[in-house]
Amino acid sequence: MFFRAQNLGPLRDAEIDLSKDLIVLAGPNNSGKTYLAWSVYGLHHFHANLESFGAKWAVRLMATPERRIDVNTLFADDGPSVLETLADQCRAQLSHCFAAEAARFTTTELSVRLDRISISSGYTSSTMLDRNRALVLIMDGAGQIHLLLSERIYIGDLDSQLRNDRFATTDWQPATSALVKALSDEQQQTFSRHLSNKLARLIPRALFPECVLFPAERIAVNIFAKELALKRSELIDEMVDADLEDQPDKPLELIRRKAGRYPWPIRDSLKVANDLANLSKDRSAFSDLADELEQAILGGAVNLSDQGELLFSPDGVPETRLAIHLTASVVKSLTSLVFYFRHLAQKGDFLIIDEPELNLHPDNQRKIARILAKAVRRGFKVMISTHSDYVLRELNHLIMLNKLPAEEARELGYDPEFALDPAKVGVYLVDDHRAESIPIEDAGFSIKTIDAVVNQLNIDEQRLYARLAD
Repeated sequence: MFFRAQNLGPLRDAEIDLSKDLIVLAGPNNSGKTYLAWSVYGLHHFHANLESFGAKWAVRLMATPERRIDVNTLFADDGPSVLETLADQCRAQLSHCFAAEAARFTTTELSVRLDRISISSGYTSSTMLDRNRALVLIMDGAGQIHLLLSERIYIGDLDSQLRNDRFATTDWQPATSALVKALSDEQQQTFSRHLSNKLARLIPRALFPECVLFPAERIAVNIFAKELALKRSELIDEMVDADLEDQPDKPLELIRRKAGRYPWPIRDSLKVANDLANLSKDRSAFSDLADELEQAILGGAVNLSDQGELLFSPDGVPETRLAIHLTASVVKSLTSLVFYFRHLAQKGDFLIIDEPELNLHPDNQRKIARILAKAVRRGFKVMISTHSDYVLRELNHLIMLNKLPAEEARELGYDPEFALDPAKVGVYLVDDHRAESIPIEDAGFSIKTIDAVVNQLNIDEQRLYARLAD
């Protein structure tokens, strides 16, 4: 899938290939990397409306005897219209995504194109028709959509089961004509309406997997989330207590003056930070990546207090539990990523990380590059924006590692799970109002704006040495 943005912030024209498993955005400050990354997040985040296509897809699905159809078959005729609709709807939401004036995006154009839908993991959508029957739509990892009728009521965990490859469609009955006809007229109408609506929502999930963005502001989010939530609670109290008899517009005035607006990535990060106790009840199948972050980089364990606040215990002193604001900057920077991998991560998720090297020493910058590469190998899609020559050079090492046998990789101190297939990596230099696709070879890639600085450092060093020697 290719995503193109025109007249977006400082970018005049930029196109990136979202089908790549690892996407790297590099370039100078103020060149548009954040605009590009956040608009990709917006594309995955906003609530698409494809109701005009849902009824047509429902008829096509019901026409198949086995009540099963490939998502690409549904997309074959309507694909261009669907993508145009989604891009237009996303563009209309950009002001909300960035918490900016709509006038900033009046000339912005977004477009999406793809040849074929690639499904990285399964999805379910279900609804109860009555006390005994549920309509279940399943899209498996091969892109097949199954329409099923269930007389079982335990449908709440279906999506989690399917996304973790633990669900078998043989547990359910296909929605045969006989089963549908056995429904009452009211149930059949409900069935038809819900089928159209569910299909209209399922297709965008096939195109845009769950997306999580870790913004550069993540340190402030981890420290101040509770305080910001308290301020909003105080605002609500003030609105409730306000004398509105002669000031009917006062609540709106208070909101505008005191509430503030947050871009979607910040707002969503705050939601997670304020719901840690509840979210921590689940354990991810990828919690070992959280363990690796703690052991390789943080030097301690991230945990929660009884009040749901993040704490940190340094290695060797597990009885010590430091509040996050008392920890080193590296802990503040990576705590949210540790929590995500331990409790929230699902196969097929799309991670966008702004400056993963934030507050990391060069040796840890290399380590974070390796761990993110391992996440890519484990089925995640990852996009990073970076200024770090250490991160970029380590990614080049991992691309070269792809050509080496596992034994040789270990001899060189690398886990073979760090290796990156260059065909699945996309690198872009965001500069001069555009995103330039950088060629990737077996030995990796080169970012000219960073290489120029490194080369100049070497030249200046030699000149200074020479002057001292004189």
